Amino acid sequence: MGGHVEGSPFLVKAYSASRVSVTDISPGVVGRPVAFTINASHAGAGNLEIIVAVNGRNVPNYVQSEGNARFKVNFKPTEAAPHTLSVRFNGHAVPGSPFTCIVSAPAAAADARAAGPGLSSAPRGEPAEIHLTGFHTGEPTIFVTGPGGSSVRTRVTPTGDGRYTGSYTPEAVGRHSVQVQCAGRPVP
Repeated sequence: MGGHVEGSPFLVKAYSASRVSVTDISPGVVGRPVAFTINASHAGAGNLEIIVAVNGRNVPNYVQSEGNARFKVNFKPTEAAPHTLSVRFNGHAVPGSPFTCIVSAPAAAADARAAGPGLSSAPRGEPAEIHLTGFHTGEPTIFVTGPGGSSVRTRVTPTGDGRYTGSYTPEAVGRHSVQVQCAGRPVP
């Protein structure tokens, strides 16, 4: 009795999940990265567990350390539905968890336009160019179908400030159908 206990004194690291804060949760848009911030700098030592889910399925997320136990979490939603953000510290839910991030479908850009020689005529075997402007709320998609109904590979390159350059190379002589879309809606 009263003797020394092997291994003592014991080093205990106290922590508090209630000192973890989750901030900067903004509504998201399908196909565009969403980020939020976790600050565990006053919570003590521990492990974070972050789960992003939609309709019962987990969504991949990526955690970037910003130093001093502060983290930026990114995910890219693929469907328009509320996403659940569950954050735990050493197995305990942090205050407010689970959080909800509202994700909506991208709106078609009202001022999106397509122009250029690739919409009227194009020499076989040479790139046909399309100038795309006004795509501030979503990225353009170009679909080209050749004379036999086959798909033609397209390329879209951002040039800044809602502008893009699109191109395709017709491999066959004949009528080609070119469709430009934003968020699944046709662009004039």
